[in-house]
Amino acid sequence: MQSSVAITRFSGSNEFLLGQVVNLQEEVFGNKRPARQVELQEAILRPEENVVFLAIAKGRVRGFVSATRSPRMGRWTIRGIGVHETFRGSGIGSALLRHMINHVNGSMNEILVSHVAKDNMASLRLHEKQGFQIDSDARACGTSMLTTRLVSLP
Repeated sequence: MQSSVAITRFSGSNEFLLGQVVNLQEEVFGNKRPARQVELQEAILRPEENVVFLAIAKGRVRGFVSATRSPRMGRWTIRGIGVHETFRGSGIGSALLRHMINHVNGSMNEILVSHVAKDNMASLRLHEKQGFQIDSDARACGTSMLTTRLVSLP
């Protein structure tokens, strides 16, 4: 990862960064996920149930990952992960995913889940490198559900 990139938890108090995150989400997901801005704003307003990490370089958002907590099911679900196209392949996605895994591990939940399109090979490889495994039961709906069981650190 580029040394000038910092990973930080986003609190939502910075409107400038919020706008950048929304724009980056639109770039990454296009029209496939129109509710992204609403989801992100809701996530920021409920930090006990949601977390958003940003990769920031030179004051600009270069990547993000967000997840939602479901205490009843004992798991977190990644809602989205994306990296600006000019920064892909630089390790930002891996760093963001590691931050999310560490956060979830600290929450004492056992499972972190991510739904990835079956044809999104880059995202599938990224998740698998971080210890996720494909749950074959989810393949019928056009996505691969990847899970990782997290063990609490001593």
